[in-house]
Amino acid sequence: TVLNLLRRSFELESEDRFQAFLAAWLALEVFVGKTFGRYEGLMLPDSSLNSTSKAARRYWGRIKEVMKDKYRFSDRFAAIAFQLDPDRADDDLATASQVKDLRDGIVHRGDRVEPRDLPLEATRRLARKYVLLHLAADRSD
Repeated sequence: TVLNLLRRSFELESEDRFQAFLAAWLALEVFVGKTFGRYEGLMLPDSSLNSTSKAARRYWGRIKEVMKDKYRFSDRFAAIAFQLDPDRADDDLATASQVKDLRDGIVHRGDRVEPRDLPLEATRRLARKYVLLHLAADRSD
């Protein structure tokens, strides 16, 4: 789970900073994947899919259908961030995008990064922040 991955990140830090970074990244990635559907639904115009207008239902239904598997991590994170923390969303998106680019370089291109240079704290901060904001938003609904 997201919380187990985040906890694991803290446990691993003293042993293996790289593994701790990956656990923090996975916590953020899994969180975004699991919660995006809720925030995507909140982005649609009010009652667009329940509208009495066939045209509105058709349009927004098609947008949702077409985009279902097209959103990238940064798109999904942006949708969540601007709804949970609009004042910091741009900065958080920039950080999340930088972390993802670094992670992609390591995993897909074989880039070498010194463990001390990994953005472990920034990654954990984002994961923790948005989990807490999401939980607080759930309680207020």
